Amino acid sequence: MSELSQVLLPDAIKRVFVPALQQMSKDKVPNIRMNVAKTIHVIRTRKTDGASPVDGQIEQDLLSILNDLKSDEDDDVKYYTKKAIAK
Repeated sequence: MSELSQVLLPDAIKRVFVPALQQMSKDKVPNIRMNVAKTIHVIRTRKTDGASPVDGQIEQDLLSILNDLKSDEDDDVKYYTKKAIAK
């Protein structure tokens, strides 16, 4: 997902990736949740040709996922979540 997010249009990220990330952020496996935070970090910091990397709604959706992960019990999940929030 991280790699694909660099070339997909924001609409595709909103339509496909955001719902998948929301679902995976609730997975019982910590490494899945950690990779959700890593992927969100990549999406939020992706390079574009002068346009905003993500639109306001996508940004809100991604921040909502990160806010839920902030209080995760796993230290690695919390670390990557904080990194993604700080972008």
